[in-house]
Amino acid sequence: MQQTNVLLWTTEMEIKDSNVKLQEFRTLLDNGSQYNFITQHCISALGLTTTHHTTKLSGVGSLSSYREAVITLQIVS
Repeated sequence: MQQTNVLLWTTEMEIKDSNVKLQEFRTLLDNGSQYNFITQHCISALGLTTTHHTTKLSGVGSLSSYREAVITLQIVS
């Protein structure tokens, strides 16, 4: 079986926090993904609130899990 390597972009982004101040975070970009994810640490650091919304995520090998929250944030370029 041949091994395939996948490279993903990383970048530093400025994201507005709950006080509309910019905070810089290193991010991992996957332009083939249908969803974007943020760590609980970043949510807390930005002072963001979550909205309850259950979503089923399916991945490679038919593995799946559920996520329970959604957030809205503003990225500045």
